[in-house]
Amino acid sequence: MPTERQIAASRANGAKSRGPVTPAGQRNSAGNNVRHGLLARTIVLDCESAERFDALHASLTAELQPASGIERALVENMAITRWRIMRLWIIEKSLMDHEIRKQNAAAESGTGPDAESQVDIPTRASLAFRALCDQSHALQLINRYEARLDRQYAYAIQQFFETRQRRTGSLNKLDFAA
Repeated sequence: MPTERQIAASRANGAKSRGPVTPAGQRNSAGNNVRHGLLARTIVLDCESAERFDALHASLTAELQPASGIERALVENMAITRWRIMRLWIIEKSLMDHEIRKQNAAAESGTGPDAESQVDIPTRASLAFRALCDQSHALQLINRYEARLDRQYAYAIQQFFETRQRRTGSLNKLDFAA
């Protein structure tokens, strides 16, 4: 717990600050709203972890070190598309788990197509996969969304490095190293 004297010193020092002065400091400050959860609040579902999304965004930002507004926007696109791809993986797993549970319940109650025989786990997963493909087409839709998001992610990476190359005039060590 800070003392009254420490609080007063902090206030005095804070009053002296006039904000960032250099262009680099101003660019850094301009990105504060994104680093403090604004982006996560628009992308992350209530049942998901905003902290994990922020960590993903921070990781990409730290690795790529965007230096312009366009580069920051492209890094945001990468974080968003990566997050949505991971969301699809969770949805696919949940669908498969749900269908396997349904088939297990049907087999245990004697109403399923394989009720009279013991079916191993891989076969149960295969039957769940077939049911999801034949009945709901959910897996095909997930596959289509994942392919689209993967293309968007790859495009954002390509655009990022092309933008950086135009800005700097050369490739740097962060670019694709051989």
